[in-house]
Amino acid sequence: MSNPVILLFVLLAIIALFVVIVIFKNPIGRYWNKVILKRERILVEDALKHLYDYEYKGLMPTLNSLAGALSISVSKADKLIEKLVDMGLLKYSDDKIVLTPDGRVYALKVVRIHRLWERYLAEETSVPDTQWHNEAEVREHQLTEAEAEELAARLGNPLVDPHGDPIPSAKGEMPESKNITLAELEEGDYGRVVHVEDEPQEVYEQISAFNILPGVQIHVIKKDEKKIIFDADGQEGMLALRFARNVNIIKLTSEEIKRERFQILSELELNQEAEIVGISKSLIGQQRRRLLDFGFVPGTKIRAVLRAAGGDPTAYLLHDTIVALREDIANKIFIKPEADGGK
Repeated sequence: MSNPVILLFVLLAIIALFVVIVIFKNPIGRYWNKVILKRERILVEDALKHLYDYEYKGLMPTLNSLAGALSISVSKADKLIEKLVDMGLLKYSDDKIVLTPDGRVYALKVVRIHRLWERYLAEETSVPDTQWHNEAEVREHQLTEAEAEELAARLGNPLVDPHGDPIPSAKGEMPESKNITLAELEEGDYGRVVHVEDEPQEVYEQISAFNILPGVQIHVIKKDEKKIIFDADGQEGMLALRFARNVNIIKLTSEEIKRERFQILSELELNQEAEIVGISKSLIGQQRRRLLDFGFVPGTKIRAVLRAAGGDPTAYLLHDTIVALREDIANKIFIKPEADGGK
């Protein structure tokens, strides 16, 4: 008579073999196998990007920082580090996590795709700037290197993303940053924004609400231990000092400062005429191109002719065409009003 235990083991072995054949040999099984591998690759790439980000900022990554950034347990982060070590992408000794040259190149390729995609969203779509980062977080794992190079060529091989971050080269090279933060400027100082950190998102939303984007000139009006009051391209704003550290600045010399103060289009009174002198650097992509197509260029005469009952939008006349603009867009168009109201 056969041993029941042996029969049970044989049955389990047959079932296990059947499961392996079904899962990994049929199309559905291969699909789920690919899903598992893709998730593992995304974890690897997100880990490398986090480690590079810390390295670039001069910080020391830890097991806890990695687990927090990837929203995984510390034990899973530890296993991931072991995997990256085995892959030759990092070194881990004495609780120090250091990218290898191969790991740094891989990380920069992911960063390159992310920043190219953000540039694409800014220039080719109407996706709000607060969503660029999250959209790019997904696409950075989907584009191949060949597709990334096609995208770069389509965009004219840009050097920076819409936040002012440098875009790594196709060879994985990154220029060094020599900027200061807005929090480091003193009262009376002028600077030009070169980068705005897009994480955390809630902080970025507060910063972008003041039209603080690369290219914008900032003048510090007042500063204390908790806050900083500034003028950004003619619009006054205030930020907590800790938030101002997320804005990178190039300090301007007296020769580089644009001192002339222009009004914004939303300040134009009904039937008053003005001359357009420019569009804020914070207005980019399709919105900027549409305005240029309508003739919102320096030197153009414009008149406010009609305002909605609620005050927004306002209709403006230029080049014999009436264009209605919301206040948030009109706030980004600089004008020089006629002294006599244009009458």
